[in-house]
Amino acid sequence: MGADEVVPEELETSIEIFSRVLSKYLVPKEDVDRVVDEIRAEGYKSLSAANVPALSWCDIAEALPGVEIRSFRVSTGSPVAGQSIENLGLRKKFGVTVLAMGREGVLVPIRGRKQL
Repeated sequence: MGADEVVPEELETSIEIFSRVLSKYLVPKEDVDRVVDEIRAEGYKSLSAANVPALSWCDIAEALPGVEIRSFRVSTGSPVAGQSIENLGLRKKFGVTVLAMGREGVLVPIRGRKQL
């Protein structure tokens, strides 16, 4: 279609959330803009799975004070099992953002189109 590069909207959404969190912690706008420019300049490599440390529920809760965090179990027979988070439309329908999923006791940050 003539595009040299395609950036999934999830990456830009991550950058926007990151920017807003830094602003809430009173990081100067110039510093936030610089970091965002660096992320974009390196082709989003700093947002890749290799650069994300292991997370725990406590880490997420401490990093986002004032944000309500809930966990839900998706059983094998659930109507949402096997569906992508994008197709469920959780953000649009309920204002919910899925940050991570637990798989076999490990908390996995959400990137791309994960399935429940």
